[in-house]
Amino acid sequence: ESSDNDTAPLFQSPTPMAPFTCGTWSTARPCVLFIGRMDGQLEIWDFADQSHRSSLFHSVASVALSSIAFQSPTSVKPSAPKQHAGGLKVPGTGNALSQGNGPLLLSSAVGNKKKDTNPVEVALQQMAIGDENGNLHVLELPKSMKKAIQNEQKVMRLFLEREAERCKYQIRRATELEKMKEEHDRMMLMQSDQDDGAADPNSEQEALRALQEEYEGLERLFREELGLPQEKGADGGMTPGGAAIGGGATLTDVPEP
Repeated sequence: ESSDNDTAPLFQSPTPMAPFTCGTWSTARPCVLFIGRMDGQLEIWDFADQSHRSSLFHSVASVALSSIAFQSPTSVKPSAPKQHAGGLKVPGTGNALSQGNGPLLLSSAVGNKKKDTNPVEVALQQMAIGDENGNLHVLELPKSMKKAIQNEQKVMRLFLEREAERCKYQIRRATELEKMKEEHDRMMLMQSDQDDGAADPNSEQEALRALQEEYEGLERLFREELGLPQEKGADGGMTPGGAAIGGGATLTDVPEP
């Protein structure tokens, strides 16, 4: 069973070729599950054998299966014992109980070689399946599905307990990862705020100087394209704006285009 705060399934199968429409547990084997599909296929899951895929497939109909059921043993009336010359016959066996004043003795039946069939056992060995067209299909189970293996109920209980622990771990781990992500995002935001608040004044001056140099380079290129002379500064270099700096420099006459 899942915990109160756990809504995850204990077991999740791979995505089937067609959606599941119905299902039921085996009445004879605790580890066996029968599941009907929309394409008319019957999947038989034997968790004592494997849990990553179904163990058997059976094609029942060409339409969706709508219901699967076993007949309840309590609804089947066992056959009445038959009297014969050897005594009271035991249903389902070829033996008889002798009658008399002494103790009951098990002895072989005389004259009747045919083995009786117990209707309760027959009901447990047959499965009724209905489809969406209203048809009833009665299937007889194979031998491997009629009798439980040794300690099968314990095997299934341990399987469910392991799956429950796995689900709890996944939920707990997902919660921890979510908290770690929130803490990481918070630390990154704090680091970003610290970087923005501690801006270096020298870096701002370098950025302005780079913009000034880019502007001067574009202006020199503009003068070259228009055939305008480049002005020299006080240090012998060219200055933008059409004027030389210092040393009584004058503005240069710009010829008419």
